Amino acid sequence: MRVTGLLLSVPLLSAIIMGEAGDRQIVCAFIVPMIICLSLGTTLSMIKPSDKTLYAKEGIVIVGVGWIVVSVIGALPLTIGTLGRENFLDLSFIDWLFESVSGFTTTGSSILHATSNGHQIDLLYACGCRSILLWRSFMHWIGGMGVLVFVLAMLPSLSGASGLHLMKQESTGPTVGKLVSKMSSTARILYLIYAIMTAVEIVMLSLSLLFDGTMNVFHAFVLSFGTAGTGGFAATSASLASHGLYVQVVVTVFMFLFGINFNLYFCLLMGKIKDVLKSEELRLYSALMLIAIITISLNVWASLGSIIDSYSNYANALGEATFTVVSLMTSTGYAIADFTVWPSLSQGALIAVMFIGACSGSTGGGFKCSRFLILVKSAIMRCRKVVNPRAVFTVKMDGKKIDDEVTAGVNGYFVIYALILLLATFVIMIDVNALGADSPIITAFTTSLTCLNNVGPGMTAIVGPNGSFFAFNGGIKILLSVLMLFGRLEIYPILLLISPRTYSRKA
Repeated sequence: MRVTGLLLSVPLLSAIIMGEAGDRQIVCAFIVPMIICLSLGTTLSMIKPSDKTLYAKEGIVIVGVGWIVVSVIGALPLTIGTLGRENFLDLSFIDWLFESVSGFTTTGSSILHATSNGHQIDLLYACGCRSILLWRSFMHWIGGMGVLVFVLAMLPSLSGASGLHLMKQESTGPTVGKLVSKMSSTARILYLIYAIMTAVEIVMLSLSLLFDGTMNVFHAFVLSFGTAGTGGFAATSASLASHGLYVQVVVTVFMFLFGINFNLYFCLLMGKIKDVLKSEELRLYSALMLIAIITISLNVWASLGSIIDSYSNYANALGEATFTVVSLMTSTGYAIADFTVWPSLSQGALIAVMFIGACSGSTGGGFKCSRFLILVKSAIMRCRKVVNPRAVFTVKMDGKKIDDEVTAGVNGYFVIYALILLLATFVIMIDVNALGADSPIITAFTTSLTCLNNVGPGMTAIVGPNGSFFAFNGGIKILLSVLMLFGRLEIYPILLLISPRTYSRKA
């Protein structure tokens, strides 16, 4: 809580720099939650436990509760900053809690929507609430690498097994390990790589100030925070469509880079290029992305080229397909085209890459390429076992044998993932008014999928790149917020958090 309180100084400082300090409401929007965080955090820190060792159970509870608390805190600046403002009277605390969870989990789904006076994102920018927009995207940056990974990087005392239990619950992928001997040092290395890549993108986007009138330093920070965390919140309702080709290319490249396992960047720094090149997950990630881009661009060009002028040129279709595939596969969710009008084959391919997602150990969401690869190899092994029952087969990745426990864990994770996805879809279908008459089942399914995979937009006009999640009732918004937490923390911390056995001394 104390770290979160200190992080709130970033949007407060931005408000002062951008001349918004004269608006007391904006200042209070950050000062009030900052005081709450620092006061409660300091008070709680006075309680000294006799045993500071953290075991797996404590790691699960700390991560689960920590993310819920941080999400509630993150909603306070949004609520206070817009309280009583004419164009935001229809938004409640539940709406802003949804926005906060979407921010920290790097999902990018939003309740901000079009009004009679314009889109609420554009109105925030126009009415001098740009620091609120910056906070939305900064939440992506904080949540991208992980709130508690950031804390680990700052607290040397949380090392060894204690730090590992925390990092295992918050990091993505089937396995989590240390890059160096101390977990706190590992966290620092990860955050340093993360920060340097973000800074490079900010500089590269800022260069477009020289020739792109739609870009400024504020947009450069917002887009970089959203790209680094693979979140997708932008400073305009048009997302990336309002910016030029250079900006779109830079963002595409960095979305791809942030979707790669950060351990591979450490290997590059250590000169272990062969380890990077033989990474099966990286090759699968790149190959699936390339196949999807070629398939979708050809499908859109052939099907819509005679109907929509912009798609009559294959280069345009290829450009939009590339950006969209990279954006959805890395779970960023930025958009330059309305892909809800694309042919069924293209939409099916997008749903596939949304499901598979980015690499483990990255800031991207989804099921993860490593899990998908293990799942496929495990299925192939089972088929071979049927033919040769007495033969001994093993699942390997990068030439190394995968433990049976990891393989079983991936299979179990997939079953739980599928059950949660289906159950959530059925519950969402209860909210008939929000789903509309056009493809309600697809709307419900892709709403569930996009929140569970932390992607952002769905596949119909209601929840697509030009849509909003505002129409859902409060209960469904809470459900979707839980799904986003499930996806970001990879199910188990939140699932075990609500299990009575977690708090049993016998468990």
